[in-house]
Amino acid sequence: MSSQETVPKDPALTPSEHVAAEGSTPVEGEQSKKGAKKAEAKAKKEAEKARKAAEREAAAKQAAGAGGSGEDLAIDNYGDLPKNWTSEAERIRLEALTEKHIGKVVKIRGSLQNSRMQGAKIAFIELGKGQETIQGVLAVSPEGKPVSKQMVKWAGGVKLESVIMVEALVQQPLEPVKSCTVSGFELHIIKLYVVAPAPEMLPISVATASRAVGGIDEEDDLTKATAGAFCPILYFFL
Repeated sequence: MSSQETVPKDPALTPSEHVAAEGSTPVEGEQSKKGAKKAEAKAKKEAEKARKAAEREAAAKQAAGAGGSGEDLAIDNYGDLPKNWTSEAERIRLEALTEKHIGKVVKIRGSLQNSRMQGAKIAFIELGKGQETIQGVLAVSPEGKPVSKQMVKWAGGVKLESVIMVEALVQQPLEPVKSCTVSGFELHIIKLYVVAPAPEMLPISVATASRAVGGIDEEDDLTKATAGAFCPILYFFL
């Protein structure tokens, strides 16, 4: 059949019905194509919305795990020292730290000489034993464990002169720590427990009592600071 020939008309249809039938196929085909494009665009839009919602949910879970308003994943890594606490980390004395301990996890006991917060995710502490002091660092872990935001906040509130036990990774600081006697190492703390809390009030701190007196004037000032008050801190040194 040539392109000039026409399709035979159905004698059962009226002229107007013949016109509608002849023109219906292209129009319906065009409408179906437009409908398919709209459905495809809508599906893409919904998929993009779902992807963004999933990303927001994942970010919220990560923030909660890192110590937000969600579950505290590091709850067992801080607080009062558990009665039956055990650790596979090597127990060493502060003065015994050497280069061979770099990169190793150790546990050390001492008194909390100083602490300061740097924002809500990092805390620096100063651990002391006798005349020796070393810097400890608590930084919130991305996964919320072993260090959470709650743990860092708690550590910043521990009373100075409390006896603490830490489990930490020994590392070299980027620069020597001038504020501590041990300047070539620092402790990246994994666990921190209070062995014995400090008394409610101390007339003089361990750091002050341990400081060497340089002259008569300094000795007089130290005497005036503690005159008339019972000094329970003396028992610390007995």
